[in-house]
Amino acid sequence: MEIKFRNYTNQAGITEDYHKVRAFFTRLGYAEFTYTRWDWMATHGYLDKSAVNRTGLWEDNDKIVGVATFDCQLGQSFCLTLPEYTFLKKELLLYAINNLSKDEKFGITIGDTDLEFQDIAANLGFIATVQKENDAIFYLDKTSTDYNLPEGFYITTMKETYDIYQYGRVL
Repeated sequence: MEIKFRNYTNQAGITEDYHKVRAFFTRLGYAEFTYTRWDWMATHGYLDKSAVNRTGLWEDNDKIVGVATFDCQLGQSFCLTLPEYTFLKKELLLYAINNLSKDEKFGITIGDTDLEFQDIAANLGFIATVQKENDAIFYLDKTSTDYNLPEGFYITTMKETYDIYQYGRVL
C-alpha cells in the first residue's frame, strides 16, 4: 500500500478527475458528502472555479481512497475516506485546514456517528456545534406512490423520462 497525495485538476466541470472522485463517492455510499452532491457542486454556477484544484485527493494504486473538498465555496469542508483508510482522516483534516479555509474561517462537517473523526477534530481544537446537515431520501421502491396529484403532475425517474431542461428547472 503506497498512498499518494495530489490535488484535483485546476479545470472545473466534467473532467477525468470529476469521474474518479464520483467513483470514490459511489463506492463510499451514503456519507456527509455523496456522489449526487458532487455532481451538483461540479456543475453549479456558484462554484468557485478558481479553487477546485484545492480539493485534495489521496490515492492507493491509482484509486481515490480519500477526499478533502468543499461545497461550491471555500470555508466549509468535508473530509472522507473509504472505511479501510480512516487512518488518513487526521492528514485530510490538516490539509483542509490549510487549503480549504476562506478569509481565515474554516468549518468541517463530521457525521454524528464518526466518533473517531470527532476525536481527531477535538484534539486539534475544534468545538462541536449544533449545526447539522440533513438529507431527505424518497425511495420509490419502498414508499407507496398511490395518491392523486393535480392534473399534469406525475412521479417519474430520470431513467424513465430524462429531460435536461426539466432536470435543471427542479434544481
